[in-house]
Amino acid sequence: MPEPRALALRLWGVVPVLAIVGLFALRACVHVEPLDRLAPAASDPRDPPGSTVRTGSLAIVRGGRVVVGAQSDTPFRLTVGTLEVRPSDADLRKRGGFVTQRIDLLAGPVAIRFASSGNARIVWSPVGRRGDPEYVGASSLSPEPPERATFEAPGTARSDGLIALAMLAILAASACMLARRRLARVSRQTWLAFGAVLVLALVARLVGLGAAGQTWDEDVNWAAGRNYVHNVLALDFTERSWIWNFEHPPVMKYLAGTGALLVDGFGRRAPCPRCGSRSAARWWSRSRAGCTACASVCSPV
Repeated sequence: MPEPRALALRLWGVVPVLAIVGLFALRACVHVEPLDRLAPAASDPRDPPGSTVRTGSLAIVRGGRVVVGAQSDTPFRLTVGTLEVRPSDADLRKRGGFVTQRIDLLAGPVAIRFASSGNARIVWSPVGRRGDPEYVGASSLSPEPPERATFEAPGTARSDGLIALAMLAILAASACMLARRRLARVSRQTWLAFGAVLVLALVARLVGLGAAGQTWDEDVNWAAGRNYVHNVLALDFTERSWIWNFEHPPVMKYLAGTGALLVDGFGRRAPCPRCGSRSAARWWSRSRAGCTACASVCSPV
């Protein structure tokens, strides 16, 4: 019989795989599909034939110009306040199959009605956002009419964000486990210096996190990253779900998207400063003789 320690080292690779599978199972149990947050309603002659109709309210946290629409392979009819969105045949044939329109809305709940069939989702760009639209989450929808609608942390999907962070932590721990022999050769002084650079770089980036206002590319990363993190957690690898913003580096989009799931506002920037501070510490370690092991582990983390 092998010793428990030897057996644990031999089978350690199974543990992170089982943990990630468990997180996917947990997400399947706790996730609420956005359209399931709306109330069923009777169809209208103007609705596409065979449509399922859902009504309720949409949370508008900040008043102003909102871009709203839907992504679908089949005809739909979306009504938000006084705006009605219907796709043309050309819209349905184009890559991605989504159509959006703009409307000026005051802050507060607004009536929404969605008649669709097949695999459809509501998308939007809230006030202040540019770039590709993001999926409307369940937290921004209510089955009640605007005068009775209530929302909990609208604009977020905190369970998805926490599960994504847990998966990232598992991947980071697995990388450290793979490099444990190389890491053991790094001196204590080097680790202390590396940690000091990491902390200083992080503090420099977190102070005044929202003071600069929104930069031009943040909302692009937030929206596309949020969609991509949602796709991974939903195990949705269909082509139409991966059309959002190919220009930006994928790792930054996943970090920004995770922050966007946890917080609606400048707090969603927090994962990005952490990434920047790790980069600063990583490049410092690469400049030091004998610190390549530290740098190689921190590069993917």
